[in-house]
Amino acid sequence: MILHRLFQTRFLQTFSIAILTFNLSGYLTAVEYDRYYMEQKRTYQNSKKDPETISRYFGFQRLSPDHLVRSLELYPNLKSLNLREDQIRDEGIIALASKLSSLPNLEHLVLDKTVMKDQGIEALAKALHNNHSIRNLELANNFIGASGARALAKTLYNNQTLKSLDLLGNSIGDDGAVALAKALEINKTLRNLDISDNEIGYQGAKALALALKKNRSLHYLHIRSNQLTKKGMKKLQKRFNSSETLRGLDVRDNEVESKSLKEKIKDRLWDLLHK
Repeated sequence: MILHRLFQTRFLQTFSIAILTFNLSGYLTAVEYDRYYMEQKRTYQNSKKDPETISRYFGFQRLSPDHLVRSLELYPNLKSLNLREDQIRDEGIIALASKLSSLPNLEHLVLDKTVMKDQGIEALAKALHNNHSIRNLELANNFIGASGARALAKTLYNNQTLKSLDLLGNSIGDDGAVALAKALEINKTLRNLDISDNEIGYQGAKALALALKKNRSLHYLHIRSNQLTKKGMKKLQKRFNSSETLRGLDVRDNEVESKSLKEKIKDRLWDLLHK
């Protein structure tokens, strides 16, 4: 009888651990979220001042979109929200975008490595059209393509608050770079733009060089690790030398010369043979 009860207890403990491990791999259940919400609410109420910064410590990557929106309501005076590597995906980004208007003090938003694609960035860009608080926006290492870049470009036509935009490690390509370049001809507030490692070639470099001729606000342009070609780099360098406002131009680690189709096939065969 004692052995039977001991086995039963250990079995239930093991089963409970297995259930907990399974739940941790996805969103919190309703019961788990209620417990999480009440803990955060108590922490907020017991703090001497309103929290101004939220980071990964808050565990937002485990919240469903609805739960994420509800949790953000606890922090009306938030100034910095860092969700780096919280894989909230497009549905989480869309939920966050719907809540931005209720965070009037939010200045710094970090969404690096959140598995954001064009649908998410389009919703976020729309929410930023008339935003008057966010100054720094970090969107590095996601899956933003040309469509997402075009959505951000539309935002830059209207937004007069954003100072820094980080798009490093996405896939906006020439089309996305051209769209951003046209926005830079109009925008008068952006100071820092990072579009490094974005598959940008000569056409993108050419458009950016033309934009810098009209732009009088951008201070730093980071466009390293692309395929600008020697001709594209030369155009940017020329514009940098003549600019009165641009203080820094980073074009390191670019493919200086365009490879011929024969060379590309040769490189691909080499990769396949030496895997």
